[in-house]
Amino acid sequence: ARKVVYSSEHHFTGQAYVVQTGDTLESIAAKLKVPAEVIFNINQQQFVGTKEVRPGMNLKVVNGPFHAEVSLDNRMMTLFIQDLYAGRFPVAVGVSGNPKEGTYSVMVKSAEGYAWRDESGKEYPPGSPENGYGPNWIGLTGHLCVHAVADGTASGHRGCIGLSAKDAKDIYGMLSSDSKITIVR
Repeated sequence: ARKVVYSSEHHFTGQAYVVQTGDTLESIAAKLKVPAEVIFNINQQQFVGTKEVRPGMNLKVVNGPFHAEVSLDNRMMTLFIQDLYAGRFPVAVGVSGNPKEGTYSVMVKSAEGYAWRDESGKEYPPGSPENGYGPNWIGLTGHLCVHAVADGTASGHRGCIGLSAKDAKDIYGMLSSDSKITIVR
């Protein structure tokens, strides 16, 4: 999957995207419904000390959005781009309840994390060692979230989906506001 998505050898669209005057990494990403980081990571050998595109650059692109399926029974998240497999990640489920089956949309993302409240209601800011959410927090509809967890333990509010720090960073970089996550048994 890494070779298909991040290699410059394959093009989902059949051809490279040629950067036009006025294009930015963000504007190209918005057209394709993927995070700008995905396009940058795929083409990073063309970027020297900057994340700016130049007219005439040929970029490998993928049309998004990415979407994921979380299997509660198998404790796995499977990532897809279009109908193609793009990776599988082990997950931990929140300690105070299980997510419900259904399809949820990405609402908001924060690389720093998100404020977290313990059972007594005390709030801990992102980055605090007591915060049950790690970095690369993704808020979903239905009061669910996806985030990094320490040592594979799941803490946080009812129904959260925890990933290792490395996997949370990968997922954060691929899911966009147009992405959906389906939870199944």
